[in-house]
Amino acid sequence: MQDSVWEVMKTALPWKEKRTAGMPHADFRCVLNSILWITITGARWKDLPRGEPFASKSSAHRWLLQWQRDGTWQKILEKLLKVAAYKKLIDPERLLVDGTFCPWKDGRQGCRTRL
Repeated sequence: MQDSVWEVMKTALPWKEKRTAGMPHADFRCVLNSILWITITGARWKDLPRGEPFASKSSAHRWLLQWQRDGTWQKILEKLLKVAAYKKLIDPERLLVDGTFCPWKDGRQGCRTRL
């Protein structure tokens, strides 16, 4: 992830005080890299590359679910769209989001075309 994108995204993340016990949470930049890699490639969580710049699949998935529940993903999207519109990288009047998703199941594509 580019530094400029990270700078925008990190302002929407729920930074908490350091825990007094247990392991520290994963680096949020690595978590975002992992989630974005899964989203962009459409790969399975078990296929997530290991090591820098990625978090573990369990950490990334856990944070993804948490951020979906608490509205963090919505905040990130809003911030990115505002910056992109300000820099004239997109025209918000002509923005279209495609929400289709085809999961891969049992070694074959799960999508079926119905007529």
